[in-house]
Amino acid sequence: YDILVGEGGFKDTWYLAKERANAELNTFHNFRGPQEGGQRIDWILVRGDAEVAYSEIVKYSQAGQYPSDHCPVLARMKLSVPGLGN
Repeated sequence: YDILVGEGGFKDTWYLAKERANAELNTFHNFRGPQEGGQRIDWILVRGDAEVAYSEIVKYSQAGQYPSDHCPVLARMKLSVPGLGN
């Protein structure tokens, strides 16, 4: 992460987001359900210009079962493509 967002030139959409949901949750829960505190170890990175409206740590489950041992991270964004006049 540090290399990618440092010298790699990527940006973390979480920090670019104008609005965030479930910011208090960490993303690894080992199938025990979302937990507060800890670290967000999952991310969405972008390079170049991106307008990020919203980001969320998704805590979805169905009947107490989780699809993964990590909570997904979602980002709603608009990407700019050089040369297209976005």
